[in-house]
Amino acid sequence: MPRKRKATAAETEQNEKKFRSALDDAASEFMCSITQALPVDPVMAQDGHIYERVAIEEWIAKGNGKSPMTGK
Repeated sequence: MPRKRKATAAETEQNEKKFRSALDDAASEFMCSITQALPVDPVMAQDGHIYERVAIEEWIAKGNGKSPMTGK
């Protein structure tokens, strides 16, 4: 069985950047658009987006009848 060659420092750095980018992209999918943070108590609203429960409840209580993400 052939041996794997060891990655160079540049290749390792490039792979780390790819992983960080992928994690950032994944995290942004779950980021609450109201608090700009990952929700501790996430809920999915009718618009299909995830929000922090307290933040979206306050949003609705203030009479904001439109989605923070879509404006609909």
